[in-house]
Amino acid sequence: MPVILRLLRLLRPYRSRILLGFLCLVIDVVTELTPGFIWLAIVDKAVIAKRLELLPWLISALIGINFVEMMISGARRRLLESVGQSFVFDLRQMLVAKLARLPLAFYGEAQTGDLLSRVSSDVEAVQEVVVSGTDSLLANLLRLLGVAVIFCSLNWKLGLATLSPIIVVGILLRLFNKQVKPIYARSRQQLGALTARLNDSLAGVRVVKGFARELEENEAFRKFNQAYLGTNLEGIRKRSTLFPFVGFVVSFTNTILLGFGTWLIVHGEFTLGGLVAYRTYGRYFYGPMDNLTQINDMMQRAIAAGTRIFEVIDASETVSNQPDALPLPDLQGRIEFRNVSFHYEHVGTFAEDLEPPREAALDEVSFQVEPGQRVALIGESGAGKSTIMALLTRMWDPTEGQVLMDGVDIKTLELRSLRRRVVTVPQDTFLFATTVGENIRFGRPNATVGEVEEAACAANAHEFIERLPNGYDTVVGERGVKLSGGQRQRISVARAFLAGGSILLLDEATSAVEPESERLIYESLQRLLRGKTAVIATHRLSTIRGADLILVLSRGRIVERGTHKQLIRERGLYARMVEQQSGGEVLVG
Repeated sequence: MPVILRLLRLLRPYRSRILLGFLCLVIDVVTELTPGFIWLAIVDKAVIAKRLELLPWLISALIGINFVEMMISGARRRLLESVGQSFVFDLRQMLVAKLARLPLAFYGEAQTGDLLSRVSSDVEAVQEVVVSGTDSLLANLLRLLGVAVIFCSLNWKLGLATLSPIIVVGILLRLFNKQVKPIYARSRQQLGALTARLNDSLAGVRVVKGFARELEENEAFRKFNQAYLGTNLEGIRKRSTLFPFVGFVVSFTNTILLGFGTWLIVHGEFTLGGLVAYRTYGRYFYGPMDNLTQINDMMQRAIAAGTRIFEVIDASETVSNQPDALPLPDLQGRIEFRNVSFHYEHVGTFAEDLEPPREAALDEVSFQVEPGQRVALIGESGAGKSTIMALLTRMWDPTEGQVLMDGVDIKTLELRSLRRRVVTVPQDTFLFATTVGENIRFGRPNATVGEVEEAACAANAHEFIERLPNGYDTVVGERGVKLSGGQRQRISVARAFLAGGSILLLDEATSAVEPESERLIYESLQRLLRGKTAVIATHRLSTIRGADLILVLSRGRIVERGTHKQLIRERGLYARMVEQQSGGEVLVG
């Protein structure tokens, strides 16, 4: 119930429509229950008492009531369905907004397919019960309450006897819920795992085909699918045991009580019209009991889905705006790391339990870059280069120490403002499945066509874009699959040109492209770097040699720092790395 109540609280923005819908529901139930009294009057007053002049009026009343019920029911359905669709919209937006705020550590553990399952199928399961299920629950409870009162007013002995099945059904539902709760939770988890596996197979289809692993991937998916099927079949077995048994209890009790009503008539304690009314109201009493078992089953599914949704909503936002965060003013471009240490803490998929930190990714790192300077980061894989880049854009926050820009701790700045002034050209270029122009414009959505083309020219991309089937309106496919690696990287550089910014981060921007593209990208990057403070992680010797400051990293620490000439003279780690790249010859100039 805590999950259901929490979901219901999300309906507060629609309380006026819900209250109106509840009013329609009460009127609807009253109009449903009124015909039984009319049938009692038809039998006892018009037929048995032979007052046939009442019959037209009573028949007209039945028709009128049925018409009112039809109109009220239609209005109620429109109200609730509109609330349901709005609720789904809001809940999905809430989830997507939360996912956008969550730190990279969260995505290091979560699977994309599982998150997609939570945003799509779990939300649908919740919507079904929060709006439709709650309406049906209230309607059936009102019918049960109303009919119980009517039964007791018709004949108190028969009325009290009729309520006896409720106790039996309640016990059965309690036992059922205890059994199916873990089954439905496991089913939702398996659906998420199934979706995640499918997402991986589709995203890596080139690798799958390249290694001829189609059959093995199909078998791996079959295992996930088989597990999901087995869990669902287990749930079906539980439901197929409960529902027919509840139906039997209801039917058996109804038959016995019909005999009891006949016995009461014979002994002068009940009327024939009362028995007809009793039979009329029976479907509004025993039918809702059957419906409530199905609503209960629906609620158990929704609880499992809602639990998964709230796991995302409640996930820890370890990197977020402080309450008094300030927008970043015009940035000169001064960068300072002051005794910065950082541990990649292992964060569980939904950020509840933190394991003890592993070896530090950065350990008491300090350096300063003046506006317009270029600093090169070099070192073996895992030395801490990408971590420094991530800390500059607050993808993570330091475990200890401070990262400052223009003398201001970036923790005190608005994230959106910071990231719009610090532009990154990553090693692994990501393009959206839209047009070339929209991908370039991503960092500045209001840019004109001319500005987009100017950025593409600066990135040495205009020429190949013009040769595409639809030029800048060519759709690049998922992740830019229709373009080569070099073309995707040049579009990434064009995006950086258009975004502007005072600080530029280059993370191995030419490491995974063909030689001709590497030359073009290098030329464009030199243009992009003009007048900007730049932090460059690279192994390219020509780029390193031109840096104002070179930081040599090893195991998260700065082991050497200085210009190219200074470090060569020191004959340390940097000199050995240069010697390896230049074929054994140490170049000082």
